[in-house]
Amino acid sequence: MKYFFLSLLFCFSLFGLDLVDSGTIHMNGAEGHSHFSNEGSKLNYKLKHLAIVGNWHRLKDIERKDLLHFTISDPSKAKDLQINLELKGDAGVQHFPLSSESQDILIQWDLLGNLNEIVLLVSNTKQSTVSGELNYSFDLRNFPALEKKQSFQIAESGALNINSAISFLDDSRLKFALGPGDICGVWAKGFDLQGMDILELNLSPLQLNSKLQYSVEIKGDKNTQVISLNDSTSRTVLDHENLSKINELVLLIENTSPNHVSDQLAFQLQSSKMTFLEKINQDQKLALLLILICALIFAQFFKTPSMLKAKTYHKSLAISLYISLNLIVYSISNSPALERSFYPILALALAFCLSVLISILVSSKLPSRREVFTHISLIGISLTFISTSAVWSMPDSFLDLPYSGGFGTILLLTLYFGACYLKASKKSLPLLTFYGLALVPSFISLLLMMQNTAFLNELVQLKFISHQSLSENIGLITSRFLILFFFVEFICQCFSFIINKHALFDKNAHKKLAYLSFAIVLAPYIADLGCGTYMSEFPRILQAIIAVVTTVFSQGMLWAFVFMITGVLLDAIKGIGPAAHTIHDHAFKGRHNGRVYSGVLMAILQLLGMLCEWNFSRQLFESSPIISLSLIMIFVFPTVKVIIESFDGSHGFFDRTKSAYKESHLYTRGALVGLSLGLAIQWNLSSQHTFLRILFGCIAGTLVFAGVNALKEKSAKSFLLNSLQGGFIGAALAFYFDAGQLPVVSERFFNYNTFATNAQNYSFDTLLSKWGHVQLGTYTGGSKLFFNQALNGVIAWGVAAWLFALNQSLLKALFTRNSIHLKRIVSQDGLTELAEGTIRVLRWGLWMSPIIFTFLRQMPAPTWYNQDGAVHTLFCIGANFTMSAEQFHSWSLEVFMWIMAYEGFRILIWLDHMGLRVATLVNLSFIGMDDLDKKFARFTGKEGLSVIPEGVKRFMTWAPLLIPYYIPRSGADWDYAWNKALSIQASSQNFNSLKPTVLLTLFASTLVLIQLYLTFRKYREKNSLQISNQELHLSCQDGHVSSSMHGLRSNIQITRSSKLHENSQIFLLKHGNEKFNLFKESRIRRDENTLIFELQKELFKAEVKITIPVKSDPIYFVDLKIENAKKADIELILYQEWSLDKANEDSVRVKEKRESQEVLLSPGSNALYCLQPTTGMFGLMASQKAPNTYLRHRSDFDASSLMKEAPKTQRQWHADPATGLVLNFTLDEKENYQNRFAMGCAFYEDEAINFVKSYLLPETRK
Repeated sequence: MKYFFLSLLFCFSLFGLDLVDSGTIHMNGAEGHSHFSNEGSKLNYKLKHLAIVGNWHRLKDIERKDLLHFTISDPSKAKDLQINLELKGDAGVQHFPLSSESQDILIQWDLLGNLNEIVLLVSNTKQSTVSGELNYSFDLRNFPALEKKQSFQIAESGALNINSAISFLDDSRLKFALGPGDICGVWAKGFDLQGMDILELNLSPLQLNSKLQYSVEIKGDKNTQVISLNDSTSRTVLDHENLSKINELVLLIENTSPNHVSDQLAFQLQSSKMTFLEKINQDQKLALLLILICALIFAQFFKTPSMLKAKTYHKSLAISLYISLNLIVYSISNSPALERSFYPILALALAFCLSVLISILVSSKLPSRREVFTHISLIGISLTFISTSAVWSMPDSFLDLPYSGGFGTILLLTLYFGACYLKASKKSLPLLTFYGLALVPSFISLLLMMQNTAFLNELVQLKFISHQSLSENIGLITSRFLILFFFVEFICQCFSFIINKHALFDKNAHKKLAYLSFAIVLAPYIADLGCGTYMSEFPRILQAIIAVVTTVFSQGMLWAFVFMITGVLLDAIKGIGPAAHTIHDHAFKGRHNGRVYSGVLMAILQLLGMLCEWNFSRQLFESSPIISLSLIMIFVFPTVKVIIESFDGSHGFFDRTKSAYKESHLYTRGALVGLSLGLAIQWNLSSQHTFLRILFGCIAGTLVFAGVNALKEKSAKSFLLNSLQGGFIGAALAFYFDAGQLPVVSERFFNYNTFATNAQNYSFDTLLSKWGHVQLGTYTGGSKLFFNQALNGVIAWGVAAWLFALNQSLLKALFTRNSIHLKRIVSQDGLTELAEGTIRVLRWGLWMSPIIFTFLRQMPAPTWYNQDGAVHTLFCIGANFTMSAEQFHSWSLEVFMWIMAYEGFRILIWLDHMGLRVATLVNLSFIGMDDLDKKFARFTGKEGLSVIPEGVKRFMTWAPLLIPYYIPRSGADWDYAWNKALSIQASSQNFNSLKPTVLLTLFASTLVLIQLYLTFRKYREKNSLQISNQELHLSCQDGHVSSSMHGLRSNIQITRSSKLHENSQIFLLKHGNEKFNLFKESRIRRDENTLIFELQKELFKAEVKITIPVKSDPIYFVDLKIENAKKADIELILYQEWSLDKANEDSVRVKEKRESQEVLLSPGSNALYCLQPTTGMFGLMASQKAPNTYLRHRSDFDASSLMKEAPKTQRQWHADPATGLVLNFTLDEKENYQNRFAMGCAFYEDEAINFVKSYLLPETRK
């Protein structure tokens, strides 16, 4: 006992406590004993319901410190226990509930006097008996020392405690202990802030406690101004007009966490007047006035647009300015108005310089006076209204409409500079377009305002209606209708002005817009009718009917509006202005599609729901699942097939269903599908190992697909391909429907069969599940849930739709091995296609969203295939092979935490996931499956036919849903990721302190790097024997001039490669009896955009210049100049063999000796034209001076002799096609000769002839 007491005393001395005695407490039948060691105290317990066990420790001569630190070594062992602590002193007792985590307890010395005893009590609140052991320790400690800061003179101040809060004020230092929901603070009175503009509050420590919420109340005679504090330093503009005289300042600290918090805070209060820059940043009216004055002044320096040649450094300067501008805008958005300093002015200067540089680079001239005024004023307005939100936020009033966040402003400025580019490139873009772009943030905010019910209720108040709920709903409908009608009217009027050059005056068009706006506002109320409280009193069949009817009408209204507004955008892209009939057509199509889709889907869901609720069907299913499912699938499988095949652009649903029921083989497939489902249920397949599920699904799919097809088609190749298709589909479905996912999908399906449930809130974040919060209200059943999901889909898919369109171009380029699809993106046609594809994908959200929300599968355990992103998946595969299971789990959790913590990384993963993974999988079901279909058809000998059914292709569209996604939604993994991410975000400094030196360094380094790259590129191009324009590329190697089309319309090799025929191209000059090849024997150099061939001989000097005359057409000139020294007979032969196709295709034709091409002679054009039948492309060769002879065969040309037969016909097909022009003339001594040849290609014969006539102006022979 002696040694036990000594060890106990030693143990407690380690904890800073001087122990006198200790013991164990047992109450209500509790069992337990205590043990003490150097590592801490150990309490073994066995507790019945409401039993209490604990330890008491009697102390003496305790040094007074701020905190008693309590630690439990294993918090998981204390989760089911209720732990309380009592501190007993001379004057009183302090009670404190403890959590399972380590925590600090603020000691109330004023209450206790001296601390004499510590009592730890552990109780069991569960009904069952619990047992275990609890290792804990105590430690006395002080708060860390804080820097003492001097505030302005305050007459009186004190601590403030609300609820059970405890706080002490020591000079300017507040020590406090807060339970969940408790509030403490400091009040101050007796100071003079008259004449001061800014109140500055500095808190210490600099890193505020993330579990607490801080705020300041500024109380005046009239009102109170409340400011939320997010950082340790806060500068607030005093609103003297609303406050009047300021009497009191209150600093409030609220505990928003579920745990007790003990902490301290030092504060400093200062006041100051605003500087001129701060006044500009704070006062938007003053800022706008100064911007307009500056715009007027600067516009005077651009009275007459002067020409200015673009230099290389202009491009690098423009890129550097754009990057720097984005950094500054992002920095501004992360700073309050008072902290923005001169950066808004700098951003305006950079943006204006960038707009001027765009004009110089594109049009080689400075902008006009009107353009300068427009640029400065509109860009200045955009920069003035930058908010601190990430993108856009819901406005509180109409005054907040112009505001946009940092990313939103960057996006707006990017669109604005794009408009500057179009304007400078002589596009018919009126200045009205720039003003329309400047209004984009206001209209986005206007749409977001529709969810601000409090403001809308104040906006339209119908006091003459006594029923409050009815009055509020009618007011909301009215205000939302006015907002939507104004929005669509403005959009249509803008497009009408830009395209039709006049306003939209058609009354029918306005009526249609008003009707559609009113209908979309009514739609959610109609959806609510299908699941209201009154529905609980109706029979089940009537509930189903009402749900289907309300779904049909509400979805029809939603689809009509979405199709109308997107249709108007599509028409505008095509250069068609809005009109009554186009508005009606778009809306009618959307309404029809929406009603059919939603009506069929909701009817099926209701039928399934009633069938599952019907006792007879349930008993039949439970008694014999195989028979019942087989009979059901025999009758419904044709409908299932039609549903799977349905997609955007499909033929009428009912017509396809009628045709499907005429196909007898579908009944056999249905019976096999029902048999497979019945066996899976009977064998409890969902609970089996993944491999067994996949094996079963593969066999079942093969039997359903290949087995039935084998009855009517006895082909081994067809059976193999059908087995692959059916086996894959069956295996994928069996993999997806495991024991964990089946109840999830069932619950989601039956949510559409709910009526009059408790109202549940429906909201989502539009951008990357973090930004752009949208509130769609509440829902009480299936019909409103269906409506909310469809609206959610069209909003959310609009954000990622452009990625699908870009990805489609990438896949087309990969499958066709033709870069034309990528090059088209930056062209006007490509941008038009991109916009059309974006709008088409946006519409997908209407009908895909409910299905996605139903089948989306979460997975708490990480694997190589279930993590977001395509590139990320490659890293996961590598990590899976190189790491152990525990290491891979930790690595995946860490990456998931990065996604939550770092905004830039989140954006990259989102782009990777939506743009490269999801978009690729979806687009592959169209592009990839069509390509695979052709290969399968070729394999089975059915070339030209489709061997992959439409249902299989569309199944592949939905296949990405079968892939789960990793998200640790609960447990220790989620707690780690969530808390670590919050800690990183709290500790990271916002990008709001961009110093001028840092900005200048970034700008200079970017400028230098880009300039070096452009200089190196220009040097390489200058030293390379290559020239090109937008569609034509010429290169010279070993005396062979190769030409190819690399433009947006085609991507082919024009001239034949010298590797196929060595003499496929010859420019021969015969001077007397000597022959010279002007391409191979000359000295070759490049001067700007000209290839120069120089041949210096004793008797003559020849120079050939190859140039491309225009930027767009695939034609080039060959200019020949001969300076003769001695009289001689001259003969020129320009000979060319043509490819006019892809290089590999031409190579195959040459090797297989099937080069048949048609060579044409057009009278009066001095030209030969060559038609490649496989591509329809025309090669052209023409001479300005009339040739003496035309060559149309390879056999017509021989290096040693020339056949000079005149062509017998104008059009001939040749097995060895070529074109050649022969000119014969005599040059006297010191006589010069010049001639121009034109070569290139065209898409059709008339275009080729026009090229020659317009560019060459041929001289006919007299």
